[in-house]
Amino acid sequence: MNYVFYKEKDGKVIATETVSEDDLNRVDEAAQYVMRIYRVEEIFHMIMSSLLEFNCLIFQRADQGRIAEDDVLDNELFRVRINQCAATFLTSLEMYQDYLHPQRGSSPFSIPTDKFSDDRFEVCKAVRNYIQHISTVGINISWGGSACACGEKMCSFSVSADADEMKKNKDKLQKSTRKSLSKYIDGKSELNLFEMFNSVVDVLFAIHKEVRASVEYAMQYQNSAQFLSKMHDRLLGRGFFWYRFDCDDELECR
Repeated sequence: MNYVFYKEKDGKVIATETVSEDDLNRVDEAAQYVMRIYRVEEIFHMIMSSLLEFNCLIFQRADQGRIAEDDVLDNELFRVRINQCAATFLTSLEMYQDYLHPQRGSSPFSIPTDKFSDDRFEVCKAVRNYIQHISTVGINISWGGSACACGEKMCSFSVSADADEMKKNKDKLQKSTRKSLSKYIDGKSELNLFEMFNSVVDVLFAIHKEVRASVEYAMQYQNSAQFLSKMHDRLLGRGFFWYRFDCDDELECR
């Protein structure tokens, strides 16, 4: 069955465009291919944006330390902002892994997912579950400085999660999360969040490179996007908003 798209004026059809049933049925499939790419790139963007914000907070705080002393309020506000960024980054990272390696159903991309077994993903998942189910993390700030001219100083700055505090609360976690978290905090007093986040992104880049090289991205997406663009130009771009079946009356609207 063909679909007849038409334009009408004053109760009369002034132009038509016939589209086959096969072409119109392909629209939904093509849209799903495009949205598959949109989804993975959207999550990847969320991860990188939150990491950028996290890193900027640390660099800005280090710059401020060159010329000014912090007080208790500054430290508390900084802790809140760091936890906000950490929660967003870790949750987005979890979304990415769940999307590419779902617990049910098949992966949307034909790529190996063994890279997700990397320890760097495991510790991020454990900290993310801690923040979600237990509490925000305590922040340890480490400074190092050497005096320079005009009251300024060379400054090194490190931000870590307080592992001792996490040990006190880890028994409230589910067994699997508690076991994973213990691997990384037992025998330690802190976890360097800057190193943790930027290190796992190294693995993430390698995975995302494979996603972009996959047949679903490099071929199906390109073909689908081109098809939808041409269909849009052919119909909506020329004002064909209404359609009927080719066996319908001239002005019937489906």
